[in-house]
Amino acid sequence: MSPANQLYMKSELLPCMGASDKQIRSTAGTIISTLVQIGGLSGWPELLHALVKCLDSNDPNHMEGAMDALSKICEDVPQLLDADISGLSERPINVFLPRFLQLFQSPQTTLRKLSLCTVNHFIMLMPTVLYMSMDKYLQGLFILANDPAPEVRKLVRNFSCCHFLICRSQNASYL
Repeated sequence: MSPANQLYMKSELLPCMGASDKQIRSTAGTIISTLVQIGGLSGWPELLHALVKCLDSNDPNHMEGAMDALSKICEDVPQLLDADISGLSERPINVFLPRFLQLFQSPQTTLRKLSLCTVNHFIMLMPTVLYMSMDKYLQGLFILANDPAPEVRKLVRNFSCCHFLICRSQNASYL
C-alpha cells in the first residue's frame, strides 16, 4: 500500500473511534491494531495522542472506541506499548496503565471489561509501571470480583488464578 493511501486510512480511522455505531468502532479498532502491527507506533505518532484524548473525553463512544483499539493492540503486540519510542518522553504503557486501572471503576460494563482484558495482556510482560501499581491493580480486581455484571465477574474468575500465580512468581510480597 502506498504511503499516501496509508496516511489517508489513518486520518479517516481516528474519527471512527468515536462513531455512534459500535460495529464501526470495533472495525476501526481492528484496522488500527493491524496498522500498528505493520508499522509500529513510531510510524503513527498521532495515534497515541488521539487514544489518550478519547480516553480522557468522558464521551462513552470515544472511550469505548479507544479502549477497543487499545485492547486489540495489547492483545496482538503488547510489547510495543512497553518500549521507548523516539519523540516520546515516556513509554506509552506508563501513560495508559493508570487510565486502564481507573476504568475498572467505570459505570459502563464494556469499559470495565475492556480495561480488565487490556491489563491482562501485560501480566506476563510485567512492565515496571504495572509492578509499581500492583496494589491498585489487585484492589481493582477484588472490587471487580463483586461487579454487578456477570460477564465482568466471569473475566475476573478466569484471570484471577493465572494472575495470582504469575504475581506470586514475580513478587510474593503482594500476596
